[in-house]
Amino acid sequence: MGDNEKREALLRAVIGHGQAVRPTARRLGIPVSTAYQWAQAARAERRGTASPRFVELVAPAEPIVVRVGAAQIDVRAGFDGELLGAVVEALAQGRS
Repeated sequence: MGDNEKREALLRAVIGHGQAVRPTARRLGIPVSTAYQWAQAARAERRGTASPRFVELVAPAEPIVVRVGAAQIDVRAGFDGELLGAVVEALAQGRS
């Protein structure tokens, strides 16, 4: 069984059927820490709270608003991409 298959089996058992992470991970031969990471990420995705990921930051033609939790950031042309990325990452970590 490959990693993707193990991940799916773990998530099906833990999230779908309410089984405990630790014994399920051991049964499937998955490190417990990895199993908890997979379960936490899957739950965050289901709640729509997965950490944002930037592929590329480009200057917007029109101002845009970035929301992370209750925070709102107005982004305009000429913004500092590294600073924006750091701010968003810090806000997202504060929500964990």
